[in-house]
Amino acid sequence: MDAMDTAQIESMLGDFRRNVNIIQATGIGQLFGPAYFPSFLGKSLALMCGATGEQDGTLSRYLSAIPSETTLNERRLLYNFFLNFWDGKFDVLEVGPFLGGTSRAIALGMLHSGNREGSVKLFTYDKFRDYYQPEQLLTTLAPMFEAGILGEETRDLIRRSNRFKEVFDLLHRGHDYAELLEAHVGALPSAPDEPEDPESTFALPDDRIYSAVFVDGAKSWFGTKRFMTLAL
Repeated sequence: MDAMDTAQIESMLGDFRRNVNIIQATGIGQLFGPAYFPSFLGKSLALMCGATGEQDGTLSRYLSAIPSETTLNERRLLYNFFLNFWDGKFDVLEVGPFLGGTSRAIALGMLHSGNREGSVKLFTYDKFRDYYQPEQLLTTLAPMFEAGILGEETRDLIRRSNRFKEVFDLLHRGHDYAELLEAHVGALPSAPDEPEDPESTFALPDDRIYSAVFVDGAKSWFGTKRFMTLAL
């Protein structure tokens, strides 16, 4: 593919996104039918990050740096959604970030959005423990140890316990979007008779308003019901 072909494709994708924005704003999306427009919008948001192939490469590598159980296209979608469609007026809530691959995508989209107002933040909640066995988590994080992003103190911490909140904090500390990101321990119960620890049970402030909510951490019907009760 030569340079002219690349430029034409980038221009086409730019026009495509602008048209999607127009369709969304005018309500024409209803003409696609309820089952089709969300899919059309989602696929368009997952195509690339940035206006050029070079920008897409840079952002895609950055969004891929943290081990994640989501795909790069899913993280591109999150970045582009918060860049283009988030109203920027209120906070954002995320549940179940694991190591924060999705948190980075959301927070970076918020950071780059022209809609962001005031001191809005991304509040993310996870139980931050008992997800991977220590050796499995160390294997997942091996590239970050090799790159020097994580050190031996972190390796020892993971081996001593199944907690990874400190690891999450280290992975995001010092990045441009870090000021927008606030992580909390909060576990959703899986069943009505599951014992709850007041210090780690999922809870939300009554007076906080959210512009958007992204949930990937409600692993049961009861947990989903509890989340909906607390969030609505």
